[in-house]
Amino acid sequence: MKKLMKFASMAMVGLFALAPIMHVDAMTKFTSDDWNNEDGTYGSFTKVDDNITNLKGNATDTKGQYYGPYSKSSTDTLEDGTITEEVNVELDPEGWAQAEYFTLAVALNDDADKYVVENGIWSQKDGDAIYVYSSWDPENKIKVTEKGVYTFQYTYTKDADANKVYFDFNLKLWDEVIGGFYNVDMDEEVLHMSGDTQKPVADHAFDIRYVWFDNITVADGINVYTNLPEKPVDPEVPVTSVEPETPAEEVKNEENPETSDGIVLFLGLTVVGFVGTALAYRRLHN
Repeated sequence: MKKLMKFASMAMVGLFALAPIMHVDAMTKFTSDDWNNEDGTYGSFTKVDDNITNLKGNATDTKGQYYGPYSKSSTDTLEDGTITEEVNVELDPEGWAQAEYFTLAVALNDDADKYVVENGIWSQKDGDAIYVYSSWDPENKIKVTEKGVYTFQYTYTKDADANKVYFDFNLKLWDEVIGGFYNVDMDEEVLHMSGDTQKPVADHAFDIRYVWFDNITVADGINVYTNLPEKPVDPEVPVTSVEPETPAEEVKNEENPETSDGIVLFLGLTVVGFVGTALAYRRLHN
């Protein structure tokens, strides 16, 4: 029994060690079928393949915006205390023209299924980079210089004790967080948009109203990925062995009777431990 408990403990240690590198899927996997443009009212979308959909904004602006497609496929709610949505978007600093941009917004409904609030994140080309920033703090920018498929992660958290809802944003490139905006107090920053300033945000039973590319000016559109492409692996650097000019003096490998048994035991336990570990805002109307 003790051996079984010891093995289980090692397995749990292994799981906790691996946890930070495990990829957690988003609640919604956005496919080409999830986007809606209402016959051109909200830009256009084209299925490139089973994993990629190209989205474009309207050719002419509407109220100062080049509306792009939206999705209402999310089923996330704040009943469990947290809502997280992720959208995988290709950013290409070299491929965009100067000042081209898009905005990706996530909006929430209240318990009466009415629009409450929206958080918009901008991505705009300037010089040799694309800068990602929020609509409420445009001076705080994340600089992107490398082409890749980036994950736009939106998280809403309800703090019942404080009667607050907080918003966090992460921009990720595979497992690496490039930057973000955190602990945005929804009461203070954006509650006025809900039209119900007498009711604290935390009292609303939130769910996702839409995920919307409400502004796209990138001429070639933007590619949205259902799943992240495989992370590239750095090629193995070849190692060339160099023969010494003078043969090294042969060293006898003599066994030390006082330590050899201890070394073998240590190595055996290390292997067993390793094996045990390894097993183990704009509003879209109705």
